Amino acid sequence: MEVNGKDDLKVPLLQLVDSVAVTVSPSSLNEIKKTRTVMFTIGNIKCASCALSIESTLGKLNGIESVTVSPLQGQTVIRYIPESIGAKTIKETIEGLGFKVDEFMENEIAVCRLRIKGMACTSCSESIERALLMVDGVKKAVVGLALEEAKIHFDPNLIDPDRIILVIEDSGFGADLISSGDSINKVHLKLEGICSPEDVNIIQSSIESVEGVNHVEMDSAGNKVTIGYDPDLTGPRSLIECIQEAGRGPKLYHATLYVPPRGRDIEQENEVQAYKILFFWSCLFSIPLFMFSMVLPMLPPYGDWLFNKIHNMLTVGMLLRWILCTPVQFIIGRRFYVGSYHALKRRSANMDVLVALGTNAAYFYSVYNIIKALTSNYFEGQDFFETSAMVISFILLGKYLEVVAKGKTSDALGKLTDLAPDTAFLLSLDRKGNISSENEISTQLIQRNDVIKIVPGSKVPVDGVVIKGQSYVNESMITGEARPVTKRPGDKVIGGTMNENGFLLVKATHVGSETALSQIVQLVEAAQLAKAPVQKLADRISKFFVPTVVLNPVGHNRGHPQDGSSLRPPNPLCVGTEHLGGGHGRGAPNCYVPPNETRGRAARGVPPGNFTYPPRYEGHHIELDYCRQRYRDHEDDYSLTSALFYALRINSQDIQLNLHEFGGKLNLTKVVLAAFVTWLGWFIPGEAGWYPKSWIPKAMDGFELALQFGISVLVVACPCALGLATPTAVMVATGKGASQGILIKGGNALENAHKVRTVVFDKTGTLTVGKPVVVSTMLFSNVPIQEFCDIAASAEANSEHPIAKAVVNYAKKLRQKYGSHTEHFTEAMDFEVHPGSGVCANIGGKVVLVGNKRFMKSQNVPVSMEIENYMSESEQLARTCVLVAFDGLVVGALSVTDPVKPEAKRVVSFLRSMNITSVMVTGDNWSTAIAIANEVGICKVFAETDPLGKADKIRELQLKGGAVAMVGDGINDSPALVAADVGMAIGAGTDVAIEAADIVLIKSNLEDVVTAIDLSRKTLSRIRLNYVWALGYNVLGMPIAAGILFPFTGIRLPPWLAGACMAASSVSVVCSSLLLQSYKKPLHVQDSKGSVDYSNSV
Repeated sequence: MEVNGKDDLKVPLLQLVDSVAVTVSPSSLNEIKKTRTVMFTIGNIKCASCALSIESTLGKLNGIESVTVSPLQGQTVIRYIPESIGAKTIKETIEGLGFKVDEFMENEIAVCRLRIKGMACTSCSESIERALLMVDGVKKAVVGLALEEAKIHFDPNLIDPDRIILVIEDSGFGADLISSGDSINKVHLKLEGICSPEDVNIIQSSIESVEGVNHVEMDSAGNKVTIGYDPDLTGPRSLIECIQEAGRGPKLYHATLYVPPRGRDIEQENEVQAYKILFFWSCLFSIPLFMFSMVLPMLPPYGDWLFNKIHNMLTVGMLLRWILCTPVQFIIGRRFYVGSYHALKRRSANMDVLVALGTNAAYFYSVYNIIKALTSNYFEGQDFFETSAMVISFILLGKYLEVVAKGKTSDALGKLTDLAPDTAFLLSLDRKGNISSENEISTQLIQRNDVIKIVPGSKVPVDGVVIKGQSYVNESMITGEARPVTKRPGDKVIGGTMNENGFLLVKATHVGSETALSQIVQLVEAAQLAKAPVQKLADRISKFFVPTVVLNPVGHNRGHPQDGSSLRPPNPLCVGTEHLGGGHGRGAPNCYVPPNETRGRAARGVPPGNFTYPPRYEGHHIELDYCRQRYRDHEDDYSLTSALFYALRINSQDIQLNLHEFGGKLNLTKVVLAAFVTWLGWFIPGEAGWYPKSWIPKAMDGFELALQFGISVLVVACPCALGLATPTAVMVATGKGASQGILIKGGNALENAHKVRTVVFDKTGTLTVGKPVVVSTMLFSNVPIQEFCDIAASAEANSEHPIAKAVVNYAKKLRQKYGSHTEHFTEAMDFEVHPGSGVCANIGGKVVLVGNKRFMKSQNVPVSMEIENYMSESEQLARTCVLVAFDGLVVGALSVTDPVKPEAKRVVSFLRSMNITSVMVTGDNWSTAIAIANEVGICKVFAETDPLGKADKIRELQLKGGAVAMVGDGINDSPALVAADVGMAIGAGTDVAIEAADIVLIKSNLEDVVTAIDLSRKTLSRIRLNYVWALGYNVLGMPIAAGILFPFTGIRLPPWLAGACMAASSVSVVCSSLLLQSYKKPLHVQDSKGSVDYSNSV
């Protein structure tokens, strides 16, 4: 066993974090009213009394809404209204109490969330982020493609949400405000009786006069109002009464609850319907067009009719295809033109640009052929109207399937939001506590401290405390706990859970956005919006794979003369050994090596300094003489595509192609150039006769064959599915985790969890139950056991310490054993608490001391060798000895232990099977720590460690390599939770620990540690598989589209089939992510004997 009890304490200066909550002012919708939260770092807070004095003094100041002091971390968090008090005044007040404020900051940062419309791929989301970050005042912008939302951090003094929305709309996308500022409670009301602006002013003034109202927002017509309020001071029913009381005489106002539809659901439904309708209409035209192009011409009766000439060489078939294609191209395909316009306006390119270019090339070339056929008697050509129409149809089908599948990725989140019931039974109680009335109201009208009746089979509407009744409540939908939980008076209940049997009367404690269900939904939404670091892999891949895949196969198309012998094209450009056009990789003297390729030239056989740069070509002129000069001695190494690609320079600020830019940054504009190079790579050899005429299909010429290849490359090349590979998997995984009782705070935590190689467990409340119990007693005098326990419990009855509660509970059970049902103990006089040691009291004339050995010695109470031996034996069994002394003599001891959680040993063993090392860190003594570690199977222990020492141990383990996860539950665990790569907080722990953690285990079951890591591994594996799906279509499709198989097999990829492949890639990725919904917890896999089947581990 590896142990280390010496801790080098390091006290890092805790950095101040300042956050701003922004709301809309009641007086003006354009004015932003700030409710700020500032955190001070205070250096000399030593105890709880210091914290209490700060809280009480600041709490009396006008404008202070809340004060929270953490003595352990030396931090004070104050929420205040800037209009009433300033941060400097607060600082001076703290210093006036004798405390030193080390530092504080006053950066005003507000946050708003927006719903984005019109995004098609990562190019869209990235262009929105770039546009926002260029705006003065925007500090951070994150746009989620799969979630179709954006989260923006901004300076409210420089910009507001309305201007942010305008910036997005100027970029060609739609935007709606979801929320702005803190997650405060809001109620939406529908108003009746509003006839004039005066009525609006009356109602607004009345609402603003209510204490606790933070903001009021009325629509332009005055028919609806949104009110933000403090649930501690007011509630929805009070606001409705205020509105109705504002009416006097002929002016009568009435307000009812208005539940606005969830914006995301409405947008998603509208998008699905839009694509469904577009695809339906495109099929009405495309299917007949396909028949007229591919099927009917091969049937004699219909083919003869289609080939009938109307005028000159214009046939009936050509005219019909033109008529059927035009509505698809310009009416049904209008969205691609609009998207292309906005993309080009912001100087970028996306999928819409590629589709528009590809389909327009096919359409207008076909129109050109029709004009030639109409005006010429000798024209022989073919139209490609079916190409553009079918490409648009297949892409619309793909988008329809994609939005349907994307909607299913957030199913878990939708199910969570639907858990809360619509109505509840509100009770009114008289002074004696009897029910005086009962009304059924909307759940949204429940206010804090309301008493709610919950009947059997109904859902709990809000979080609260049971004040009467007993029942079993099914909490599986929130915590994942399979078995119903017993609820008695004093127990907490969670909104959205199911009451199985028995009546409960519950007092509401958390309502609106403060309920556990609302907090879970908000956390999961934030996690789904955050980008995982693995998303960067998609960005890197999209930069490099398109040119490599396109240019290599086309570059190897050497061509063949009419006689079939091999003949290399005479005009390639020497571009060194790292050219993308193919070749054998041999070095070449005096050849062009681009600037970003000079590194490592000697290793590749290219003499350093022995190279020259080609002259800069202006406009579209291709200087082939220079190519010939460089090709004479090294013609085996270089291909036609390389020559055409690198000799080509377009003189434009937006599109400039050279190797340096090509290797470092790729946008979709370069895909257009790749398609052009593909066309050129087939057209020039065809015109020069470098491949047999028999390769050209009937009714086509070399130009048309090359055009088909170019359009296919253009359509299939867009890496749209790459942008969906990560966010869709993260959305499904975080939603699935939430349904299993695991809250993952973002893609970063989800990704880091799969790297974990060491899990550090806190002992108390994490590996153990956290509720000490007395397991044995030892008497060292002739005092009766019942009297001994009664006196000890009387002394401990006034203490809130967990061990004190264990002593009291043990005494109560002992009374019941001896037939006594009295629950009250003798009143303790002169009660004193000695923190960390014990208590002292006078009970029945006896001076009673209850505490540890150190406390007894400090009170001059002798501790005999017999007592020392008993204590040593108890510590070896992971038990804590509580000594009890009467009038200066130890009369007995109680052995207290915190039982190990039943699943702890199984979890440690399962982690070992996953190649993860388990470590325990605790502030308890070494004997207890080692005993607990041996019981659960942990081989590495750090004991007698304070909170900052725990964080240091985490850093030590990180230095040894591998990611480290910390699992804890208390305030003393928060520094370690922050220091760890992944912090996991037990859900029953403190709010500070939960806030500091990356992952929250709602039901406090250690099995969920394994589940969180396993879910992370499964998700990362799924993301990698998504990349395979996303790239597979491009990597395989692009060479085929460019014609790599055509010279050998005659197989080519028509443009319409390329469009189908492009659509299928996105659908495949989303469907692949949806498979995560079938995820099962690994520790639920049991063998026939009921033990864990470790063969199913990751």
